[in-house]
Amino acid sequence: MGLFIYLNFVYVSRSYQHYWLAGQVKALDTLAEHIGKDKVIHEHESRALYPCPSQAARHIIGVAKPHNIKDVQAIVAWANTHNIKLYPLSTGRNWGYGGGNPVEEDCLIVDMGDMDQIRNFDPDLGSITLQPGVTQGDLYNFLTDHSYPFFAPVTGSSPHCSLIGNALERGYGVTPITDHFQGITEVKAVLADGSIYQGQLDQMDVESSKLAKWGAGPYVEGLFSQGNFGIVVEATIKLEAKTDHSIMIIFKPSDDAEDFEQVVRISRELMQTQKKVVSAIKYFNKAYSVALNMPVPRDELAAPDFDITAWLNDASKKHRLPEWLGLIFIYGNDDLAHIAARECKKRLAPHCKSIVIFDRKKIKLARAANKILPNIKPLQMIKAQIDTVSASYDLLRGMPQSRFLKAAYWRAGELPDNQDDYHPGRDGCGLIWYAPMLPMTGKDLLKFEQITKDVCARHGIFPVVSMTTISEQCITALVPIMFDPATESEQAFACHKDLFESCQAAGSLPYRAHIDSMAWYGADNQTTHFQSALQKAKQHIDADGLMSPGRYQRRKA
Repeated sequence: MGLFIYLNFVYVSRSYQHYWLAGQVKALDTLAEHIGKDKVIHEHESRALYPCPSQAARHIIGVAKPHNIKDVQAIVAWANTHNIKLYPLSTGRNWGYGGGNPVEEDCLIVDMGDMDQIRNFDPDLGSITLQPGVTQGDLYNFLTDHSYPFFAPVTGSSPHCSLIGNALERGYGVTPITDHFQGITEVKAVLADGSIYQGQLDQMDVESSKLAKWGAGPYVEGLFSQGNFGIVVEATIKLEAKTDHSIMIIFKPSDDAEDFEQVVRISRELMQTQKKVVSAIKYFNKAYSVALNMPVPRDELAAPDFDITAWLNDASKKHRLPEWLGLIFIYGNDDLAHIAARECKKRLAPHCKSIVIFDRKKIKLARAANKILPNIKPLQMIKAQIDTVSASYDLLRGMPQSRFLKAAYWRAGELPDNQDDYHPGRDGCGLIWYAPMLPMTGKDLLKFEQITKDVCARHGIFPVVSMTTISEQCITALVPIMFDPATESEQAFACHKDLFESCQAAGSLPYRAHIDSMAWYGADNQTTHFQSALQKAKQHIDADGLMSPGRYQRRKA
C-alpha cells in the first residue's frame, strides 16, 4: 500500500511538472508574439547564459531581451497576465554575488543588455543619461572618442560590466565619485503595473531635475537601489571632470600592528583634510600580496596536513612581501596634487618601510623599463608587479581594466589568453565575494582581518583581504572566497555563512549580498522595523510581488 501511494505521488508530481512546463512554453510563445521572437529565449536555451563563479544556480523559465521601454511594458503586462515573476538585470555579470541568477526559482530574466544607448550628454556640466546596457567600456570609449575631459566611474571589474547595474548595487571605485550610486541624479523605471516612474521635478519638465540628486520631497529613487520595486530603464549620472594630474602612492606599512593602526589614523585624517584631492585609499593584506604574486600551491594543497597559514608566512618571507600594502589615489592640478602627495609621504613615513609616488612621468618610465626587461624567471615577478602598478594607474585615470579579474582564476578556472575574454562565471572559477562595512580605525581593520583568518582556517580557504575607503569614516572590506568548484563548493558555502555570522557578532555586515545570503539579514523569527516598512511599500507598489522576489527579504521558516 505504501509503495502504491509513493508511486502515485511520483506520477502526479511528474504529470504536474510536465503540465507546468508546457504552460510556461506556451506563455513564452505568447510573449514572443508581443515583442518579437528574437527577443525571447526559452528555458532550455537559457540555462547556460548567466553562470556565476560562486556556483549559484536557479531554475529560470526563460529570458526576455527588450530593446526599448515599450518592450519592457509589454513584458510586465504579460507577466501580470500569466502570474510569472520577473528578475531584471543589466548585463548579468554580477560575478561572485550570483551572476545573472535570480534570488528565487522560476523567474523570467529580463536582460536589459540590448538597451545600451547613451543619451543627453551635457559636455559643460558633465551630466549624462544611460540605459542599463551601457558598459564601463562603452562610456570610456564615448568620452575618449569625443575628447570629453571626464572620468568614467569604473570599477576593478570587466569593461563589459554595466554602469547602471553597478551603481544600483552601490558599487564603488577609486575615481573621484567613489560611491557610484551617489553619482546617480535621476532614475526612470517601469513599475509592476506597467506605469513609468519619474522623479517629481522631471515629470514637471524641470530642466535642472537631472542635475540635483535629491529633487524635492521624499527621496523615492532609493527604493530602486538594491530593491525590487521596478525595472530601471535609464538613469542620469554626474561625471567628474578630469584633473590635470593623477598621482598614486604605494606604501608598505611597518609589520608592527601599532604602526598599521597609526597608518590608518593618518590615512583617515588625510581624507578628512584633503577632501576631493585624496580620493580613495586601499589596503591589501599579506595573503592578497601572495596571491597576486605567486601561483596557487596545487601540489601542496593535495596533502591532508597542508597548513595555509604556514604556507602564506613562508611565501611572504621568501618574496619579502609585507603584512600590509597600501595605495593612495590623488587628483588635482599640478601644484595641488604634488603638495598633497608630499604631505602624505611626510606623515606616513615614520610608520612605513617604503613609500613610492607615481605620477604620469614615472608610470611612463616604468612601462618603458618593463618593455626592455628580459622575460626570464628571476624578473617575472618584477615585470608582473610593474604591469599591476601600470594597470592601477590606468584605473585611477578612469580607464576600465580586465587585468584585475585575473585574480578570480587564482584558485580554479581556465584563464583565457586575451584579457578582454575574461569571464569567471563561464571559465570554471570558484568565487564568492564577502564585503562588510567597517569603521575606519586600525583596531577595527585588524580585528576584521583576524576574524577572516580564523574563519578561513576553519574551512581551508585562503584569507585574502582588500579594503577600499567609502568615506573618511567608513571602509569596505572585500574577501574573495576562492575555491575549486569541483571539490570545495561545500566548504566555500560554509565559510561564507561562518564569515557572515562571525562578523555580525562582531558588529559588521556586508553592504551588498550574494543571492544566497540576502535571507540572512534581520533577526530570527521576527520582522524588523526595516522589513516591516519595506513590506508596506512593496504592498502598495508591487502587491503581487512581481518584481525580483526575495531580494533582501528573510525567507519564511
